Amino acid sequence: MLLLTALLSALLVTFSAAPAQAHDARPTPSCTGLNVNAWAYNGNAQNRVVVTIDGEQVASSTFGQSYNRDFSWSTTEDHTYRVQIFQGDGTQFNKSFTGTWTACEEPPATETGVTTEPTFQDVCGPEFDLAVPADTEAYRFTVADSTQGGQGDVVVTATLDDGFVWTGGSTEPRTWTFHATNEPCDVAVDVPAQPTLQDVCGPDYGEPTLPASEAYTWSVDDSALEDGAGTVTITATLDDGFVWTGGGTQPQSWTYDVTNEPCDVPTAVEGTPTVLEQCGPGYEVQLPVVTDADGYAFSVDESGVTAGQGTVVVTATLADGFTWQDGSTEPRTWSFDVTDEPCVTEDIPVPTATEICGPDGDAPYTIPADGEHYRYVVTDPGTYTDGERVVEVVVEFDEGYVAPETDETSWTFTFYDEPCDTPVAGLASADVTVTGATCWAPGTATPGETERASWTVSDVPAAGGTATFVAVAEEGAAFQAGLPGVSDDLTTRTFTLDVPAAGGELCTIAPPPVQPPTEITPPTTPQSAPPTLPRTGFDISSILAMGALLALAGATLVVRRVRSEA
Repeated sequence: MLLLTALLSALLVTFSAAPAQAHDARPTPSCTGLNVNAWAYNGNAQNRVVVTIDGEQVASSTFGQSYNRDFSWSTTEDHTYRVQIFQGDGTQFNKSFTGTWTACEEPPATETGVTTEPTFQDVCGPEFDLAVPADTEAYRFTVADSTQGGQGDVVVTATLDDGFVWTGGSTEPRTWTFHATNEPCDVAVDVPAQPTLQDVCGPDYGEPTLPASEAYTWSVDDSALEDGAGTVTITATLDDGFVWTGGGTQPQSWTYDVTNEPCDVPTAVEGTPTVLEQCGPGYEVQLPVVTDADGYAFSVDESGVTAGQGTVVVTATLADGFTWQDGSTEPRTWSFDVTDEPCVTEDIPVPTATEICGPDGDAPYTIPADGEHYRYVVTDPGTYTDGERVVEVVVEFDEGYVAPETDETSWTFTFYDEPCDTPVAGLASADVTVTGATCWAPGTATPGETERASWTVSDVPAAGGTATFVAVAEEGAAFQAGLPGVSDDLTTRTFTLDVPAAGGELCTIAPPPVQPPTEITPPTTPQSAPPTLPRTGFDISSILAMGALLALAGATLVVRRVRSEA
């Protein structure tokens, strides 16, 4: 039939029939291709041929006197063609041919298989579940249902489409026959929760926890274990008359991996880690001594500490093969809060102005030795400006250290470039004693012993309050510069003290405040210029006024430095 069709197609080819003459051409189709032939054209002209097959131009070239070429095509497909001849020396013999060709052979069949087969599930009662896959380009499904009242056969057939064969060459339809029953419905039960199986150390495993049920039976299969290691499978199988909720009766199984790991050795932390807080940004972590046999090791995490303040975390982590006494294996941790409270040094000694008079250029003051965690910094111009020489002394501390709360840490000494009048005979001193109040009587304040000085004012209130005492140095003597209440010219020292009042009832007498002992430093003077002091002639009223002013002087100590006249 295909061959007859091909012959008819050849007879239908359209071309210009004419007796043989010059400038002629003809396309000839066949089962395997198309022949294009042109002859008797002017060999000196640029003649041209264009061939198009199935809409695609396959040739466009020039020729001389003749042209002859075969173009192949598929024998199993239909084709169209067009041939154009363009005369190079005119248009009289231009030619155009179009035609079609019908496939002369059947295409080879494509092998296929059923990718997804139909499935059937007969559920209880008259219902059943049938799943038929979608048709494909190679085959299509049909269903023949002969059931009555939910009982009978259901036949599903897959039929090939043209051009396809089953894998292996068969073309017969494939069928699946399913039988439906009308069995009473089983009782639906839920799939049980997954049972638990605890793998314990050694070759054994723990007893599984299996939920009790009258609808299914449990089984434990440990046949896959070898030397205590492998898998254990636990299965729940439905008893007759039961079905899983949602359908299905297949057993439900769970698989567990078990090992033969050696049992861990129980251990416990011996001792307790501690962090000793230290003043300043420092602290000390103290850990109990451990060995490999203890089965754990300590680690210290200080990432939470910034500038000496924060939290230090100590962790005890188990080594492999060990467990805590309670069976747990999680690391044990301890947290310690640390602060950066500063350290307090010992009392800060007070610098003193040791030179009362003498030649210019020597050191008029004494600086105590530096402490372990502090040092004195002196700013001394070394010369006098407008008759004054101001010396500043401050205490600098190591990081994390401060002075006691009541100690001074800075002093200012002002020295004056003035002549001495009186030789210095020695250093004057005076003290005042204060006693506490009794149960019914107020406290007392009495002038104490003096050296090279005498008392000029003793003002003590009868019922307690503020007492004032003024001591005057003898001629040629002077009080030590820098002591509280010492005047600029070192000739007087004023004491302003609080005297305790009576309590009026039985009371516990607090220890009386004690005036700090005065360390007497003998004055030093260069041998080349005997020191002198201003004369001490003055009346009592001026001394009282000066004492009141000196009581308000604060921490700045003023020292008058005098220079011997030439």
